[in-house]
Amino acid sequence: MIYNRPSNFDGDINFTLGAFFEDSERTFSAPIQLVTPVVYQIFGAFLPPPLAGDIQPFDGGGLYDGAYLNGHQIWDNDVESFSVFAGIDWQLTEDLELSGGLRYTDEERSASGGNVFENAGFFNFSPSGVTYNPSTDSDNVSPEVTLSYHFNSDVMGFVSYKTGFQAGGISNPGTVPNLSALPVEVQNSVLAFDETEVEGIEVGLKGRFMDGRMRAELGAFFYELEDLQVGIFNSATVSVTLQNAAVAHNWGLEANILYYVNERLQLRFAGQYNKLEYDEWEDASCHSIDNAIPAALLPTTGPGCHVTTDPLTGASVKIQDLSGVRYGGPSLQLNAGLTYERPLTEGWGLGFSWDTIYHSEGERTLNQPGTEIPSRTVTHLALSVYQEEGPWQANLMCSNCFNEIYVTRIGNKPLQKIIPGVAGDMIADLATPRLLTLSITYSL
Repeated sequence: MIYNRPSNFDGDINFTLGAFFEDSERTFSAPIQLVTPVVYQIFGAFLPPPLAGDIQPFDGGGLYDGAYLNGHQIWDNDVESFSVFAGIDWQLTEDLELSGGLRYTDEERSASGGNVFENAGFFNFSPSGVTYNPSTDSDNVSPEVTLSYHFNSDVMGFVSYKTGFQAGGISNPGTVPNLSALPVEVQNSVLAFDETEVEGIEVGLKGRFMDGRMRAELGAFFYELEDLQVGIFNSATVSVTLQNAAVAHNWGLEANILYYVNERLQLRFAGQYNKLEYDEWEDASCHSIDNAIPAALLPTTGPGCHVTTDPLTGASVKIQDLSGVRYGGPSLQLNAGLTYERPLTEGWGLGFSWDTIYHSEGERTLNQPGTEIPSRTVTHLALSVYQEEGPWQANLMCSNCFNEIYVTRIGNKPLQKIIPGVAGDMIADLATPRLLTLSITYSL
């Protein structure tokens, strides 16, 4: 439920008041098969019996009839979120405006779940019947303020201070690791993650230039993130959980330019540069190759993967210091394009567009070699024939027209055979190859 009430006064000050409330429940049910029946029969695999309760996926006639499963987890998640917010716009002078706002958020999350079936303990998943009950409680006050100045009717500059908040949460991992022997607070530290708080500044300039033929937006920003939420994939257990990096920052530059050469030809350019870096993350997870190295062969200190003692359990754990290491996808993105339109015959027009997009190389995941995404350049073309004052239009679009083969993510193959110090099998998400699309539309 959302309530939002803006004012509409004739004076120099206006304001907005609002509130938000959400109470939601979500059930996550995931039967998993990682090994084929032929392999599993060697270890005495069997078809699980029907389950008691409301959810009965193995009832002999349902969706999973005849399936061999390695495990089946069910989670019940509850979220209760409440926030109130207020904003103000104050016209200080004819050219100077101050706007700001404040938001208070309180969010409680809880979950109850685990494996209702685990086949023979082959993968050391959590035993069936063991229930975990992680929970989080997050609250935050997020202010922001912007000062904008109109140099003239066509050009405006601004400077902003902004803060943000992303509530903590609870992981429903692809497979549930066996945490049953750990204290409850340690189970929560694995399955729950803390909120992320963000603060930073933005400065920019927006305007129309060259008698309105060019429109441009230029901006720069710097943001600091505390307890950044980072997804971690463990290929050995096929589990994805979230951890919190202590402090990270993100600064960058943005530009958008649109230039009308004449009434038929339009040129455009957009560019963005981001530098994302972990400022402090001394207890990051080791990547899979490092994790395969026996603890006895690892040092007890140092920037690389090393062994330390978990303060909660007293057990030896493998961590690495990623402070000062960059992260994220391609840092530089450039987009250049044009649109050209002209009359074709009486009452009909022809349009052509070209866009070429360049992405630089991405950064490694958990500092693991081979996980950085290679750079790529992709071009999209489009041709359209349309009635200038009628309902018909035909479009021929060519996406990735020069058939660039590239990937958008690289990671470890689930259940790969990991050799210490040597890269194992990797998988990648392959982007769509050349795609031709023809559409004909009629607008009523």
